[in-house]
Amino acid sequence: MKKLLCILLTLTMLFTLAACGKGKSSEPAPAAEGAAPAETKEPELSAQDLIGEKGEHSYENKALKIRADLPEDWIVLTNDEIAEVMGTAMENLTDEDLAASLDESGAVCDFYAMAGDGSGSNLNIQLQNLSFFQGAALSEQAVADGSLDQVRQALEGMGMENVEPKVETFRFAGKDHASITCSASYTGVPLFERQVIVKVGRYIGIVTSFAFSQEDADRYLGFFSGI
Repeated sequence: MKKLLCILLTLTMLFTLAACGKGKSSEPAPAAEGAAPAETKEPELSAQDLIGEKGEHSYENKALKIRADLPEDWIVLTNDEIAEVMGTAMENLTDEDLAASLDESGAVCDFYAMAGDGSGSNLNIQLQNLSFFQGAALSEQAVADGSLDQVRQALEGMGMENVEPKVETFRFAGKDHASITCSASYTGVPLFERQVIVKVGRYIGIVTSFAFSQEDADRYLGFFSGI
């Protein structure tokens, strides 16, 4: 039951953030409150640069400058296994396929790892091309602020109760980042997730930890370090 809830919550949050502000335009994104300063020089990266390297118990993303070293009982899913969890019928999914999907659809799940205790608690990373959604100039804080209403509506729409999303700063992999936290319950079972937003160029990585308490969710995010 708990494992199923975590998977459902994962899917809801991934699809919700992918839909926030959706609507690609051929025109440059207008300046918005919370936009990065115009003088800020951000690296020009390709979608391929954003795809991380998965190991048996590790994940490294040089573009996002983060690395996760997981306990041996954690299970890191392959690209094909991630596609299965996401409900897409794809086989032999390569990193090149993921990069193409990031360019073509604007969002892709690049990393998914499950706790070895069978609870369904997990860590995952969704990559987004902001040019497709909110606008490439938006800051991490603006992306988080603009997602709160959609997060609440999506979770309440799937029957969650006591949904309490909020934006706060979180120390992740040695740096401060904007994050969305959300506590909720389903048939009396408490759930908690924290999403940390890491922006690089026109892309963001949404690093999400799902668990049944804030203490555990934040502890799992401690598996990450900066590189």
